[in-house]
Amino acid sequence: MPRSPSFARDRLGYGLAFLIVIAACGGESGTRGDPGAGGNSTGGGGEGSAEYFLLTRVNQPSGRAMYASILPGLDHGPVDLGEALELSGFSRVRAFNGKLYAFDAESGAATRYTVSDDQRFAIDEIEDGSPARLGFSNFGIKSFSNAFLFVNETQAFYFDTFSTDLVIEFNPTAMTLTGSFPGGLVRTGYDQTNIGARFLMIDQYAVVPISWTDTSTADYVATQAIAILDLRDPTSVQIIEDDRCVGTSSVFLDDGYVYAVGTNFGTLGASFAEQGQLPSPCVLRWEPGSDAFDPGYIFDIGAEADLEFLTGATSRGDGTLVTKLYVGDRPPSEVGVFELMQGSYWQLAVIDLVTGETEIASDFPPSSSNTTTLVIDGEYLVADTVRNEPTRIYRLDDRDAGELFSVAGDVFRFERFR
Repeated sequence: MPRSPSFARDRLGYGLAFLIVIAACGGESGTRGDPGAGGNSTGGGGEGSAEYFLLTRVNQPSGRAMYASILPGLDHGPVDLGEALELSGFSRVRAFNGKLYAFDAESGAATRYTVSDDQRFAIDEIEDGSPARLGFSNFGIKSFSNAFLFVNETQAFYFDTFSTDLVIEFNPTAMTLTGSFPGGLVRTGYDQTNIGARFLMIDQYAVVPISWTDTSTADYVATQAIAILDLRDPTSVQIIEDDRCVGTSSVFLDDGYVYAVGTNFGTLGASFAEQGQLPSPCVLRWEPGSDAFDPGYIFDIGAEADLEFLTGATSRGDGTLVTKLYVGDRPPSEVGVFELMQGSYWQLAVIDLVTGETEIASDFPPSSSNTTTLVIDGEYLVADTVRNEPTRIYRLDDRDAGELFSVAGDVFRFERFR
């Protein structure tokens, strides 16, 4: 299995450890989550009655807390967290079928919440009238990773990469455990399995990005990888890897294919790799049912768009990719990982995945790596993050129209609710 070059080993291990702490304390991925496109459909009404699920984390003197809000529209203005559902800072929250599922690492249990038409929350009940709760402690679960897949009203999966390397199946309506099988997601010699917070569904397959890193040796598996669950026989997970790219950051659908974007671990890779040391950031594609990435397809971002250091990648499946490119005036490896994450070194840009043409989103000034892009109802939105200020959400192509809404804390997830 390809391993990384042993570069800047002590500094990389320290940076990896820092990012792992953030992720373990409630993040949806790498540094602050992936509130972008994809994921499971939550169903619901038409455009005129659209509501949206927002998950934010706020650091307080007494600790951190997660807040789940339901917005009655995109153009909402300031979000009042006093009306949100407050949960522990170690919670993962998923929306499905018009309800919220909160997975609390402190208790090892999931609780289902109903949401009224006026955005009020209450613990739901199962058929016998008891609270809709489900414990995972029988499997030895002590904390929850990001990887939850809701298939339908009676079938959902939790992919544990922290404690057991199991895939646990449960019924989200009856709130019962229905089975488990070995996941095979953990890689020997690597203590961190980085699995995406959002699955894509295509045909009978569920697909999610995956990568592996190790904090003690500062190594990583030098491949592009996706994990695939075949829902016709969900008793094993298939891993597909390719060494043409490194560090799968996201996946998206276009014209019947799954496309995987490799950005060389984004900010972290840029902070420690010398120029030319890592493979070029690139895009590979997988045809459902195949046992490998398409050997005849690669979009080499470095060669086609002349971009070597990227962080974040979101696509709405229309031949474009929104990412952030490095615009500092010195090599990023000289900047340092913490400054590189927090400073204004990253410029939003749109890449044409056919021509390689790169268009700078000039209405957005350079920002930290925490500024992210989302796909909501088929359009790109930007979660613009400035340290010690509320996060503000804009349309990518219409910042002049003003912010859609703002919210205290970090945006961990935002998606159509119903």
